[in-house]
Amino acid sequence: MRIEDWLLKSENKTPFSILDDNGLWSWDVLRQRAQLLARSLKKVGVKSHDKVAVICENSAQFMIGIFGSLSADASVVLLDPQLPSSAVEEMLHGTDVHTVCTYGSRSSKMAEIISSGQKDAFCFLHEEKGDWEQADDFFQESDEMCRNTNETAFIMFSSGTSGKANGVMLSHTGILNNANAIIEYMNPTVSDSFYIAKTMVHISSLTGELIVALMCGSKVIAKNPVVSPQTTLRRIELLKPTIFIANPTLFNLLADSDRGKYDLSSVRFLYTCGAPAGAEVLKRIAKAFRNAKVMNLYGLTEAGPRVTAQRDTDDLTKYGSTGRPIQGVEVRICDEAGKEVAQGNTGEIYVKSNSLMQGYYNNSALTAERFSDGWLKTGDIGYVDKDNEVFVLGRKDDIINRAGHNIDPRRIEQVVCKVPGIKDCLAFGIPDPKKNTIIICLIIEEEKMHPDRQLLWETCRKMLAPYENPQVILKCRDLPKTSGGKVSRKMAVAQYIKKTTNQEWRCFDE
Repeated sequence: MRIEDWLLKSENKTPFSILDDNGLWSWDVLRQRAQLLARSLKKVGVKSHDKVAVICENSAQFMIGIFGSLSADASVVLLDPQLPSSAVEEMLHGTDVHTVCTYGSRSSKMAEIISSGQKDAFCFLHEEKGDWEQADDFFQESDEMCRNTNETAFIMFSSGTSGKANGVMLSHTGILNNANAIIEYMNPTVSDSFYIAKTMVHISSLTGELIVALMCGSKVIAKNPVVSPQTTLRRIELLKPTIFIANPTLFNLLADSDRGKYDLSSVRFLYTCGAPAGAEVLKRIAKAFRNAKVMNLYGLTEAGPRVTAQRDTDDLTKYGSTGRPIQGVEVRICDEAGKEVAQGNTGEIYVKSNSLMQGYYNNSALTAERFSDGWLKTGDIGYVDKDNEVFVLGRKDDIINRAGHNIDPRRIEQVVCKVPGIKDCLAFGIPDPKKNTIIICLIIEEEKMHPDRQLLWETCRKMLAPYENPQVILKCRDLPKTSGGKVSRKMAVAQYIKKTTNQEWRCFDE
């Protein structure tokens, strides 16, 4: 069975439904709309194995875009509407996209910018303009069509350990294997309701919430996630979800809000993902949601995504644990040479499962670099304790993890250095108990030049995604360097945390 069969095959009909800002969408309506889109894609020339990009805000249309594209036998390239149009355009070209399906004001505006500079490069289908319903009748799959479940279903973008956004290819089989393993430990039912409070474009939301809910006949709440903490709490009180999955940043914001005003008793399971939540965060979450069990998850796009999870039967006071490997997944900890270390020792986390990526799109060299004898080298550092529970300590490289996003600091540095008067820059992340991670930039000014403060912040806002924007910019005379003269992010982090530096660091806004 392929992913789209769970929605499109009549014999698989379930009570599954989606509630978005436009109301409640039933299984039958979603199925019909997806079939119409599939026929519309065929009408504009999409063929088997072509790439169709879906750029949608949280909504039922997001699901229709995915399942309509899969039904047309295309591979779906999922792109975040929060990204700058220049980054999206680069990703579209990099994955050889044929057609782009958009929904939402931000997505439509982005498409307009891209199409104005790239005439006839891509075919755009806008849901608001009725482009998804060009067909006169429903797309009917040929009885002779035998589709391979090992074909690429999705191409998802991840910075991974390289720091560059790379297209991760995931198969139908791999996604469904991971979803079934999530169902095995989560055990959702038709009476459950998933509240997706983060961008659905992430693989953790797609597999662990949307597809799992579809397979189990659960309800999905997919409203606009860019709202105040109070709005999120109000939604929980009114819509009464039973399963809530978010990153530690959002949980901290909810815990800081006047949550006593709201009835949160419907939530029975809370899962944190995107980054392991520490003890203080978990305690704050548990205090805010008194009827719920709070559990950590660990995964990455290249693993399809889920690797480990805490179960409700585990000792949830073992703070820092991300739980045990889920069904079908093996984990081992290795040293720099790739040799497995003894239990309890720290090293790089290696993963083997039946859900691993097929590889990076058009990058066989990087794919080979990430695998060792069938094991995926995650780039994450951690250890396994005597109970086979995995503890994730951080990244092997310098990638900044903020609110569930992997951010390349070099990209931030390139943008900042575009501003006249800035000679050099160093970006790094600092753990923050409330915001999960804050991004710091050290800048060196050109001699006798003073960069324009407003221009710098405007450049960052224009050229970076909201989650990539630095929160603090500091001026310094020299960037932290090792004894060998190499610029060191680790030294910058250590100096910032200890607030002891060898040079004067001054706030750029002063």
